[in-house]
Amino acid sequence: TRPGVPNRATRAEGEVTMAILIDPAAYLRIDALQAFGTSPSGASFATSTGDILEVSCHGPGIFRVRLGPNTRPDYGIVVGRAKPCTVEHARDRASTFVAGDATLEIGGAPLRLVLSWKGKPVFGSITDEHQRGWTRLPAFGRLRSAAQWTAAFALESGAAVYGLGEKFGPLNKRGQLVHSQVDDALGVNT
Repeated sequence: TRPGVPNRATRAEGEVTMAILIDPAAYLRIDALQAFGTSPSGASFATSTGDILEVSCHGPGIFRVRLGPNTRPDYGIVVGRAKPCTVEHARDRASTFVAGDATLEIGGAPLRLVLSWKGKPVFGSITDEHQRGWTRLPAFGRLRSAAQWTAAFALESGAAVYGLGEKFGPLNKRGQLVHSQVDDALGVNT
């Protein structure tokens, strides 16, 4: 299969549905980071793919993680200004950002993140590996031939997944592969 290409799957009683299958081999896995800039409110890193990763703190328990080129104008979606936080870099391991009771640890090969609240992990990258030591999907990856990205996160059993834009169907998106593509139907940069 090719990433993003619909593939037909059949269900009982002849019902046909469309599923989008992801080919993990089509993605470059983003690996270890090399810090090249630190500020009182965050840090910037170079990745194994040449892409830039920026992490900034925006208040107690609020982090912004941005991966890839910054080629678009700032539309003011994030209106809060970056706030000071504690940034610690560990050689050959993850960097840690502390803002209030929250800690964001990011780094490694492959690149992974773990968000903790009062020392307890509450959100993070996938950790299920097969016998060769790789995850089924890249924790963070970029399509080799285009600027398409993937991020895979671990969820507790039964945890609900909400949001992801205007999508028809059940509100809880748990168990679904959601393909997001943003287009302006009228073609007017709004």
